[in-house]
Amino acid sequence: MLKIALTILMRSSIFLVTVMLFLPPENSGPFRVYTTNELSGDLSVIDPQSGQAVATIPLGKRPRGIRSSPDNRTIYVTLSGSPVAGPGVDEKSLPPADPKADGIGVFDVRQNKLTKVIASGPDPEQFDVSAD
Repeated sequence: MLKIALTILMRSSIFLVTVMLFLPPENSGPFRVYTTNELSGDLSVIDPQSGQAVATIPLGKRPRGIRSSPDNRTIYVTLSGSPVAGPGVDEKSLPPADPKADGIGVFDVRQNKLTKVIASGPDPEQFDVSAD
């Protein structure tokens, strides 16, 4: 099993990309790249051989952190109801946060869809998944 996670954050502009690369579970299909799209609120599924997105699935507000389950059948994604703001932004000028949108999205790789959202604390960004 191959799993590689890459996170890029550029401070000069609000740009956050988290990519999860992994080999699929045995006999479940081709290798895919999964990346969260914070501003559009979705997950792109990319065929690395063609470099093309083969699917874009809506997840919720501000998907960011991304991890796969140990068996690679599930992808977990942080979702945040906090407004997008870069460094130095006056928080008083931002719209109010939507705490109902905060959570961990559960994405089923075989079904290629978001199956549920697990409640979390406010504005989740990163997390980890253990084998147990």
